[in-house]
Amino acid sequence: MKKHYILFFLFSWVSFYGQTYNFNINSGIICNICWEEGSTPGQTYNSFTATNYYYLIKYNNTTIATENTNYVSYRNSVPHFSVTIPNGSLFSVSMTSKGSAHYEGSSGPCNTNDPPKTMTLENLIISGSLGFYQSCGLDANINSFKPNITIKNVDPVDPNTVCAGATVSLNAFSTNGGTFPNVAYHWQYSLGNDIWNDFPAAIANNTPAPIFSMQQLLGASHEFYFNKFVYFRVGYPGRAFSNVLSVTYSSCAPVITAINYVGPKCYGDKVQKVDITFDRELKSNEGLYLIAMVNVQNNQIRNQRSDVEIAQFASPNVYSYTNLENDLEPGKTYKITYQAKINNPADPTKPFVMGTMESKASQNFTYNPPTPLKFDITDKKNPSCVGGNDGFVEITVATGTAPYNFYIDNTAVSATYNSATNKYYIYGLKDKTYNIMVTDKNDCIDKTANDI
Repeated sequence: MKKHYILFFLFSWVSFYGQTYNFNINSGIICNICWEEGSTPGQTYNSFTATNYYYLIKYNNTTIATENTNYVSYRNSVPHFSVTIPNGSLFSVSMTSKGSAHYEGSSGPCNTNDPPKTMTLENLIISGSLGFYQSCGLDANINSFKPNITIKNVDPVDPNTVCAGATVSLNAFSTNGGTFPNVAYHWQYSLGNDIWNDFPAAIANNTPAPIFSMQQLLGASHEFYFNKFVYFRVGYPGRAFSNVLSVTYSSCAPVITAINYVGPKCYGDKVQKVDITFDRELKSNEGLYLIAMVNVQNNQIRNQRSDVEIAQFASPNVYSYTNLENDLEPGKTYKITYQAKINNPADPTKPFVMGTMESKASQNFTYNPPTPLKFDITDKKNPSCVGGNDGFVEITVATGTAPYNFYIDNTAVSATYNSATNKYYIYGLKDKTYNIMVTDKNDCIDKTANDI
């Protein structure tokens, strides 16, 4: 029972103690004589008088500010700093008054006795204000309400830089070590420390430690912001709760500028090569932790290679895929994904993994295998007499890439094309067995043909 009692006590104490907030309390009369904007004295004005002015601002049963007077002073704004308010609190603002108002051409009594206005702590964090504004010229409200929060990038390696593909390590902290309601941790970002945007819907907001990458935050154009500041804060439009944190967004890796895809020459052959050109030469201690071809339709990985050193590059800034181990899927489009590394001189088996990148959509390539060459001997005629040479064969080429070349017993021969029948004829043949071969424009052959 003793352990249960202690746990309950600590839980209740944290809930009761709450977190600290800053805010202002506005009260009193706006002005005795209020000139209309743009008018000159003596032309258009409003005036207010008030007596028996009373207001009460509180959360739960705790009074924040109150006044009950027959003399109303000019509006007073009192800042309240680091006020501890329990989570789950309910705020209320009450105001009653008697007085009169004079508008240009008319005047009369102006009394207030509206029901109290209430708002939960969570909604007050979002809206920032609650109460009465210029009701018969009087104010009684709580405004500029914000939690006391500070934010940091807690990345242990470099808190001033965020690498592409890495999880951003932002954290928000209460100044007195507790936890605010979730709505207090509303993250925003800016690309110029001027216009602030809420995190996109794909990133879970209203949490002390959001989980995201800069690609998720900035979208497909994220590469435009390499080596630039991205600013973060906690707050709502026009209202910052925290300090502004700036980090430099970096690729932390060389960036692909071009992909040269050279497909297979003949049907059944492998891709000849894929040259990947980067925007700079790799440094002597850099390499690729991983590089792979990824199907953009289904994210299947092909030809993944790991621990690629600069010595394996075709040139200091070009990596070339040759002799691909895994066939690509016909008709599928591929991109290149990769992750850079810096070799660890203290332990070569544990390199420092850096930025994760992928090629641009405009650099994608599609694997379309060549059409296979297919031919058949569809007719033949023996010589008309023994020893004669007026025999021929008729060849139908079904598929392949024209123009075609014809061989008899590995010797090139001429073939006559008949456009009416779309067939080829080799004339002048004697009575014997021949080895017939056809090649197309790319010197591809029919790998299934008997060729006899």
